[in-house]
Amino acid sequence: MQTTLAFLERIIPDHPNQVYLLNYPVCTVNEQRQLTPLASALSFGIVTQLTLDSKNRYRITFSANQPFLLTKKKVAQTYDNPGQLDPESLLKANGYQLVPDFDQHLTTDQQFQNRLDTSLTNFQQLKRIPSRYITVDCEFGPFFKKHGVGNWQPALIHGMNTGIYQLSALSFDAHHQTELLFDHYLDNPYFLPEKQLTGLAETGLTLVEYQQQANPVTVLKAFINQVLASHRPLAFWDARYDLKCLRWLMATYYDRLTANEHRLIKQPFQLFDSELYTDAVINRANHQANLGQHLLPLNGVAGLLNIANPHQHNALWDALTIHHVIEKLTQLKVEPVQVLTAPQPPAIPPTLALPTPKTKDHKYQLVHQLRSTGQTYREIAATVGISISGVNYILKKHPITNS
Repeated sequence: MQTTLAFLERIIPDHPNQVYLLNYPVCTVNEQRQLTPLASALSFGIVTQLTLDSKNRYRITFSANQPFLLTKKKVAQTYDNPGQLDPESLLKANGYQLVPDFDQHLTTDQQFQNRLDTSLTNFQQLKRIPSRYITVDCEFGPFFKKHGVGNWQPALIHGMNTGIYQLSALSFDAHHQTELLFDHYLDNPYFLPEKQLTGLAETGLTLVEYQQQANPVTVLKAFINQVLASHRPLAFWDARYDLKCLRWLMATYYDRLTANEHRLIKQPFQLFDSELYTDAVINRANHQANLGQHLLPLNGVAGLLNIANPHQHNALWDALTIHHVIEKLTQLKVEPVQVLTAPQPPAIPPTLALPTPKTKDHKYQLVHQLRSTGQTYREIAATVGISISGVNYILKKHPITNS
């Protein structure tokens, strides 16, 4: 039986003990029970899992390093987290805290990675869509940096070469759209000027209004406080990439968020991936269901289900399309499947059973009998087992006589 933990303090003889806290880098703990990142272990990334196995060994798993095992005699304290407290609240409840300048002990890249690894990562993946949920969709734009006058070059910013350009969400309850309609463009400084012009045309705003309303921090805060704060399951089409870009946005503007917003992006949530659900419906009668991965485009699947989206690749319209595709697929999943069987050769019609000629007279009689039914010389020859000239000879030289 394996036990899942959230906190482990490791005994280090003649040195400060080390602490392993879920979603945080390895830390040392001082006499005041304050945690400081351990510089020599920053390359390990963050702690992603803490477990106690059936042999009473603690297994510690990291995002960027091999896991390792500890025996019980090397462990001072462990805590689980049944109340699903955020990390800092869990520390406080057990008499620990982070040092005030915790983030200053991390390099810029390590800070970004730590924020990336703790934003929207605590989710439960659903296999069935609940009655109340929010569909979320993103549209993207490539990143560029300006080099000289009018010279824009593709850019990689903290590991990403694209970012969210339009972010939309719609809420549904019992098959009906409800109160939430979230639709915002983002004026990312790494987008080309043409992207801003497209946003202006789509929204009808003035440049000043657009720059205010499409400010990435403004949009991100609104998404957190309207969508994440609702605590409803989130349904995406391709959840993997949409979440990756949302997490990048949260890590980039982490310092501009409030403590409550930090809590919301780290809280547990439920996730429904409609693209994977489509695969499950397609493969539901396949004995190798887990091997079939189709990853079909949203609007292609919608078209097959007789759903027409007049504004494809608009995040708001695609969020609506996701809902209708889910509805259709859910209905389709409970319908009986036509399971094909192996193809068989066509049925051969029964042929006239003919007596096998045993004597010459019988053979002659059979030839005349077949000819009287209208068969050709070739067909008679094949049936009786003689040559065509033999058929001709019998018909002309040995006519049937009545005795």
